[in-house]
Amino acid sequence: LELCWTLHLCIFVFLLRNISSAPSSRYILNHNKLSFNNAAKKCPGGSVLTTIATQQEVDEILKLIFKSEPLQNGFTFWVGLRITSSECIDRSKPLRGFKWLENNSEESEVSQWAEDPEHTCTTDRCVALKGQFDGLNVTWGLIPLNCHKDKNAFICKVKDGDTTIKLGSEQPPPGDTPTKPPPPEDTPTKPPSPEDTPIKPSKPKREPGFINDSHSARSLKMLSEPTVWRLENGALANITAIKIECANATQKEEDSVLRLTILLPVLIATGVLVFLLVVIAVTVKCYLNRRSKKRAIKKAEKMEMKSKNRKDSFSLA
Repeated sequence: LELCWTLHLCIFVFLLRNISSAPSSRYILNHNKLSFNNAAKKCPGGSVLTTIATQQEVDEILKLIFKSEPLQNGFTFWVGLRITSSECIDRSKPLRGFKWLENNSEESEVSQWAEDPEHTCTTDRCVALKGQFDGLNVTWGLIPLNCHKDKNAFICKVKDGDTTIKLGSEQPPPGDTPTKPPPPEDTPTKPPSPEDTPIKPSKPKREPGFINDSHSARSLKMLSEPTVWRLENGALANITAIKIECANATQKEEDSVLRLTILLPVLIATGVLVFLLVVIAVTVKCYLNRRSKKRAIKKAEKMEMKSKNRKDSFSLA
C-alpha cells in the first residue's frame, strides 16, 4: 500500500513539474549582445521581443533566466518596449508612454521601474529588464536605454498558436559566419562579424538610413551598430571610391569669389575719390586764405597811400 501511494505521489510530482514548466517554453533567451533593433530582427519568425505585462510572465521569464545558466552578479535583457522620437515620455502612465512591439499597446498589469526614464520627445528609447541576484532573493526592474548604442542579450516570445519554433535558451554560437561566397576583391578583406551582417527581409522595404540616389547606380545601407556602409547585396562598400559632387557648394564658392573681385575695385575707387575730394577741399581753402590775405594787404597799402596824399596836400597849403 505504501509503495502504491509513493508511486502515485511520484507521478503527481512529475506531472506537476511538466505543467509548471510548460509556459516557460514560450520564451527564447538569446545571449548574443546586440542593439535593440538588431535583437528584434534576430527573433525567429513567429516571435517578437517579449512582453512582461503580467506577474505570470515575470515569474516565467525569471525562472527561465535562472535555469539557463548560473548568474554571477546580475542580468540585463532587452524586452519589447520602445518609444519613438515622435512621442513623449509620460511619467503619469505605468509604462511611461512606451509601447509593446507585439501589439503596439500600453496595457500592463506590472509596472516596476528600476530607473525612471528622463523626459524627452526627440530620441528613440528602448527598455531592458535588469535584475540582481544575491543567492537568496532577486530584485528586478525596467530601465530605459539607447536603442542604437546599448547592446544587451534579449528575450523573444513565441506568439500564441505558433509551435514551429525551436524553444529554450540560445547560447552565442562559437563561430557563426555567413555561408554566402566571399565579397569582391575591391571590398575590405576583414570578414564581417555576425552582428554586422544585415538580415535581408523577404520583401524589400524602406528602412531608416537607406540611401537610394536616383543619379547613382548603387544603393547603400548604413547600419547604426556599428556604423558601416553596405551595398544592397550585403557586401561592404568602399566609400573612398564614391565621388559625389556638391553643385551648390561649388556655386557658392564661385559666387563669393565673383563678389570679392567686384567689391575690391569698388572699395579702391571709393578710397581714391575720397582722397581726391580731401585734396581739392584743402587746396580751395588754401587758395581762399591766400586771396583774402592779398586783398587785406592791398587794402592796407591803399589806405597808407591815401594818408600820405593828405599829408602832402596839407603841407603845400
